[in-house]
Amino acid sequence: MSKRNLPIGTRDEFGPLALKKVQLTNTLQQRFINAGFAPIKTPVLEYRAVFDAMAPTLENAYQFLEESGEPLVLRPDLTFPVARVMSTTGITPPTKWCYVGDVFRIKKRHSGGYNQITQAGVEISGVPGQKAEAECLLLAAGLCDDLGIDEVTLELSDASFVDAVLAQLPEVNRTSLKQALFAKNLTDYAKQLKQLPQTPLADFLAQWPWLFGDADAVLAKIPEVPALQQAVATLKQTVAFLKTNASQLQLTVDLSSPTPADATIGCYLAFNKPCNRQWAFPLMLTR
Repeated sequence: MSKRNLPIGTRDEFGPLALKKVQLTNTLQQRFINAGFAPIKTPVLEYRAVFDAMAPTLENAYQFLEESGEPLVLRPDLTFPVARVMSTTGITPPTKWCYVGDVFRIKKRHSGGYNQITQAGVEISGVPGQKAEAECLLLAAGLCDDLGIDEVTLELSDASFVDAVLAQLPEVNRTSLKQALFAKNLTDYAKQLKQLPQTPLADFLAQWPWLFGDADAVLAKIPEVPALQQAVATLKQTVAFLKTNASQLQLTVDLSSPTPADATIGCYLAFNKPCNRQWAFPLMLTR
């Protein structure tokens, strides 16, 4: 193959595109630092074990062997390395970190995606839940103001909700039902439902795969079951907080998809630039 060709999934960045990216990342970093987040940089190379919690998606990472035979990866994520720093350096919470760096994930051929992308984010550890959530969400809203973006959708989810629902069901069916829900395999999901004994949650379970969209509409569909209402109580408070303090945001909720293993509440900020290019920033709140 010609030395002039790039590996699939990579690209050169130069000219106006490179300048725009520098300006954007500088804006992000300055907002993070002004908000009290300390910059952190971790190596591009990490031991594979650092990312074991990402399995099976870890198989999409670039992997090879160290001289000693220990498996290494080009980092596919920036959250887990921050956790590794916390566990190996003796730094104790509370901590507030921010980062901008490249991550490497092998995309399917002809998918149109890049294998090397730039990720920006913040990590809050050891801070009371709702305080951390409020800070992180207001940070997201502030970034939109900095970038002059008007139409913004903030998607919220809660990692505890799925397990709260499954706890109401016979244990034998939980894993397979959860897998079908997250994979959006509606055929298998319907099959799993038919195998369940009679349950007061039958109507709710039938519509669970579609439990995403407008925040108020989704939260209104949660059954009046104490365990489920308790699972979304913080989420309801978060929605009310944002309506009061960041009314410019369009709020959606997704309670039918997984959130990252290291996040209790995850939010996904997406917005369109005037050129219609979509940018997205995940903000993960870790405890």
